[in-house]
Amino acid sequence: LKLRARLAFGVCVVMAWLALGLPAAGALGSDLRSASLVCLIMELTVVVLGLDVFTAGIMSLARGRPGLWSLVSLSCVAAAADALLTYLLGEAGWGLPFCAAAALSMAFALWGASLTSRGLRLSVKALVLASEPSLLVSVPGLREGETAISRIRRGTAGYLRRCEEPDGAEWAYSSLAPFLIAASLLLSLISAAVTGLWPRFFRIFAALTCACAPCAAFIACPLPFSMLARRVFRAGASVAGWAGMRDIGKSGHIVVTDTDLFPRTTVSIESIRILQGTFPETIIAAAGSLICASGSGLSGVFLDLMRRNGCTMQRVEDFSCSDGGGLRALINGSEVLCGSAGYMHLSGVRLPQKLASKSSVFVSVNGVLMGIFTIKYTPMTSVQEALSTLLRARREPVFAIRDFLVTPLMIRQRFRLPTDGFEFPPFEDRYRVSGEDGADSPPAALLSREGLASYAEVSESARRAYAASSF
Repeated sequence: LKLRARLAFGVCVVMAWLALGLPAAGALGSDLRSASLVCLIMELTVVVLGLDVFTAGIMSLARGRPGLWSLVSLSCVAAAADALLTYLLGEAGWGLPFCAAAALSMAFALWGASLTSRGLRLSVKALVLASEPSLLVSVPGLREGETAISRIRRGTAGYLRRCEEPDGAEWAYSSLAPFLIAASLLLSLISAAVTGLWPRFFRIFAALTCACAPCAAFIACPLPFSMLARRVFRAGASVAGWAGMRDIGKSGHIVVTDTDLFPRTTVSIESIRILQGTFPETIIAAAGSLICASGSGLSGVFLDLMRRNGCTMQRVEDFSCSDGGGLRALINGSEVLCGSAGYMHLSGVRLPQKLASKSSVFVSVNGVLMGIFTIKYTPMTSVQEALSTLLRARREPVFAIRDFLVTPLMIRQRFRLPTDGFEFPPFEDRYRVSGEDGADSPPAALLSREGLASYAEVSESARRAYAASSF
């Protein structure tokens, strides 16, 4: 496609030289019949180079479902008929036929197909190279009528089919093409009838159909998508065609979860303190079971801790999350509370003043403090840069953080960034938004790396690409 597009543009340059009346050698500059015949031959050359585009347009027209490629095929037929008629009649008339304009549309159609294929090649390559990819899907936002982009874990079924969906220009012209063809045909008939110059019918029809197949329409979506695919491929990601680019571009929010800010390798348990009078395995199992039930970013480190100490997962009943992020549940008939120091104070659990750390997880059983787990968060430079990108972006991030230790103040201190432009909804909304599995939402993009860097890169790049294609 790339080679054929280049050859087609080369032929179009020669045709444009003749059409503009620039100096030409021999009969090409003086004889209309010779120039028309040469234009016809060069146009047919371009049509042969784009034969797949031409046949696809003609077949769509024959099936009664004309589209963008039908318009360029029809303009090539009309221009060729006009060139042939001009050669046979040999009249000076209105100058050279519109072969150059029709051939240029065909060249742009080839270029657009080449750009689309290049973008799809990178998208499929990223899909093949990803070992455990995550998907970006469009989910309901915080308020009714809003949508947000969320990162989920599920299979990649349907991703390839999503990549092959028609782009915005094809969708638009599939509705406009029948009216444009009918209007061009009707206006050409009226013009020829009014003037009485029926031999000029194909000239008028070619002029109108060439205008109905603008060159920009063939690259309006493929060019931004190709550039987007090349950009995000370096970040180990891909976008599911123009349809995925549209879903990301139209979403007003981006959902940021625990593992986006602090991937699994950046969170660890620094110290553990189990108070006297209880078994350490009991408290570790209760804390790990409750935190895993919450689905927060601390689940991984507590699962590892339970595995190292031979603890088993306990049954969690009557689970609830307070407005401050603290967790409550019944485990083996006992009320277990898990949360920060502030939550423990609000729940009436007494804490030693010297142990009331802001980075510790406190566990109480039946109102008595039983365990303290100090958590270490290691901020990543890539996440800091991604947060800076989100601050400058027009898309408002929604921090659906389930980890009660990750607060706006903690983010401001660890990443040294202002959090005024970030939205931290109540914990009830956080659980609802981050709990969307996107089962009914088609995949919009694919990520193979953890953390916020590639997530923000794909989100913002796709938004800009969609804005460019919409213009």
